[in-house]
Amino acid sequence: MALDWPGGKVTLSDDERVFEGLYPGLRRFAAVVGPREGDPDDLVQEALTRTLQKGALGDLEDPARYLQLVMVRLASNERRRRARENAAVLRLPRDRAAVLLDTDVSLSGLLDELQPRDRALLYLSIVEGHDAQGVAERLEMTTGRAHIR
Repeated sequence: MALDWPGGKVTLSDDERVFEGLYPGLRRFAAVVGPREGDPDDLVQEALTRTLQKGALGDLEDPARYLQLVMVRLASNERRRRARENAAVLRLPRDRAAVLLDTDVSLSGLLDELQPRDRALLYLSIVEGHDAQGVAERLEMTTGRAHIR
C-alpha cells in the first residue's frame, strides 16, 4: 500500500498496516484504561514503541491483545507512581498538602478509583462484548477473576 506524501509516495510496512487497522480500537481502550489526565494517544504510542522494540507486530499471534495488555501494565505503573507521589505529598505539613491534593470526588472520577486492569475488564466485557473466557485470555487472568456480576 502506498500513500501520497508531499515528498512522493510512501509505502507502508506490514507493521504500519497492522497498526492502522488496530488503532481505532486501541485508542478507545486506552481512553478507558489510562489515567483521566493522560492522553490516550500517548498510551497507545508508548505501548506500540515498547512492543516494536521486542519485534514486529506481524510476528505476534494477536497484536491487539498484546498491545492491550501492555497498555494495562503501563497504566498500572503510572497509577503506582502517582500513589507514591501522593503519599509523599501527605508527608508534607497539612497546610501545604491540602493545596497540592485535589480531594473533590465527582461521578466522572469514580472509574479512576478502579485499577487499570479492572477498567480494562469492564471495557472488554461491556463495550467489546467478550465473555469471561475472552477477557481472561486477553488480560492473562483466571476466568473466575474475569466474571462480572
